[in-house]
Amino acid sequence: MTSIPPEGADRVEQALVTWVYPQRRLLTALVEAGTFTAEAKEAMLRDLMEAAVKTLDTERASVWLLRPDGSAIECLLMYVRGEHSHTSGMVLPRESAPAYFEAIENDHLIAAHEACTDPRTREFREGYLEPLGITSMLDAPVFVRGKAVAVVCYEHMGPSRHWHYWEELVASTFADFVALVFDAESQQRALAESRARAAELHRLVDERTAALAQSEKDLQALLDSAPIALALIRAGDRHLVYANQRANLLFEAEQDPLEGDATLSRSETAHLWVHPEDRERFAKDLLSAGYIEQMEVELRTFKGRPFWARMSAKTMRFRGELTFVAGLLDITERRRAAEALQRSENVLRTLLDAAPSPLLVTGADDELVKYANAPACALFEVSLEALIGKRVPESFCDLEDRRVVMQKLRGEGNVEGMTIRLQTARGRWFWGLMNARTAVLDGQEVHIAGIAELTAQKELEQRLRELATTDDLTGAHNRRYFFDLGARELTRTERYAIKTSLAMLDIDHFKRVNDLYGHAAGDEVLRELAAILREQVRNVDIVARLGGEEFVLLFPETPLTGAAVTVERIRRVVEERAFKGVPEGARVTVSIGLVEHERGESLSDMLRRADEHLYRAKNQGRNRVSVASREEAGRDSQPARA
Repeated sequence: MTSIPPEGADRVEQALVTWVYPQRRLLTALVEAGTFTAEAKEAMLRDLMEAAVKTLDTERASVWLLRPDGSAIECLLMYVRGEHSHTSGMVLPRESAPAYFEAIENDHLIAAHEACTDPRTREFREGYLEPLGITSMLDAPVFVRGKAVAVVCYEHMGPSRHWHYWEELVASTFADFVALVFDAESQQRALAESRARAAELHRLVDERTAALAQSEKDLQALLDSAPIALALIRAGDRHLVYANQRANLLFEAEQDPLEGDATLSRSETAHLWVHPEDRERFAKDLLSAGYIEQMEVELRTFKGRPFWARMSAKTMRFRGELTFVAGLLDITERRRAAEALQRSENVLRTLLDAAPSPLLVTGADDELVKYANAPACALFEVSLEALIGKRVPESFCDLEDRRVVMQKLRGEGNVEGMTIRLQTARGRWFWGLMNARTAVLDGQEVHIAGIAELTAQKELEQRLRELATTDDLTGAHNRRYFFDLGARELTRTERYAIKTSLAMLDIDHFKRVNDLYGHAAGDEVLRELAAILREQVRNVDIVARLGGEEFVLLFPETPLTGAAVTVERIRRVVEERAFKGVPEGARVTVSIGLVEHERGESLSDMLRRADEHLYRAKNQGRNRVSVASREEAGRDSQPARA
């Protein structure tokens, strides 16, 4: 796990204790009180910018609002530390920085250590970064309900700055708080609307209660016209004194042939409750508070059929007596559906626990681990307690993998056979094959991911690739792979009309080395020579063993003169090297033939010409370089004579 240095830990703790936690409590209180205003929002964002600048030690911090259509970002608030000032209003259109907008909408964080060269921020170089002296940027997108709505920017001036892990966490924490602030307005509106609806309902009930007190006839007409089951229950003996038609139907009450009335209206109620304690609680709470809302109870009809009902009730005076007026809604089917869902979720949990493969359950919105089975804990080298609540992006070695996974889950609802790199809690990375689905667990949308470790398979594949392309003795490319690479390079050479050179190299009197010192010594000489060749050429140059003591070097984008300097250096290094496989004083030398690619020439043609010059070097006395063109590369080289 990445650790936070003491200085960073102190600043993080100070920011959390002195600002984040108190401001969250204040925000919650304002929303619940309905007093979260635009002024309060601006004040919180101002305080946030100042706290962020102080905690992260940056010159500027700002909040930019992403327009709903994604066409531009507008500076909502910017704090400049040196000037201790707040500004706003700047607008940056999408077409000025498309890569940055793409990163805002898809990345968890933009940590641009070199802002002028980072592909996500370099588009701001001329018009924004360089004029202001900004060298490093740490930008945290703000997501509300899964959608990017803003970005919090931290700008550093001076020498380029590498953002530490704890600083990225702090930036994300402040961005999460901005998301809470942006979402607070909609939450407050929803809370106000809910309270208004509740107040309106209470007003209607009060108005209807007053009307009932005026006239029992009007009361009965009102109850009969209600769209839900309504019943009047005498508080003293708990007998029903009236029930509308919907209540009679709900309780399956039979009509009295003499009175023409349903029997429910003159009944005692005890036998209608499946659980007597619910009846007592209903009466007690109603007498105590004067009303009950959304109480779910199990009842039974006159025919003994049980059903579930949601009840709301209020006390009133009816015929001079304290009476309960109760409204009932049959929720039996909804309860059955909920129970079926719970059973399916229990089955899902059982399957997760029983599965032999690692399985993870994460929140679709917050990407936090909700559940993991034992194989998953073993794979990530962590206990279940430590894994629960962990953010999934922390386990991805490559954030691009995480972006693709989330894009597929949110767009298609599944991921099929995606190979990704992950890391454990101990920092060990591994290859994994992921399959994932979107599901519902505990009433929330989640992602269920199965991961099979592929590290051993990947290592085997890499080893097989090496065996197929590498000479087993020397570690250089083998003959077959050289022809594949060489053909590709010559195709590029022809297409772009660039210079490419090729050298063939052979150990002088190598048979004598084998005969005098043994084949083991000869093998050691070949290995050491291959190492010298790799040391002396560039990473883009190709070193291969054609067979026996013969090697080939291909120099892409290199004219004959440049290649001649390199191969002459190689010849001198070999001549001066004391090879481990031969006795001290015995020299190993090489002869080299060097050519430059000619228009339309094949790789085989180049090898043939290089081979001719190789044997020319040998015929001229060995331990020298024979170059195809004296005009381009100077005279053939040879060792200096004493």
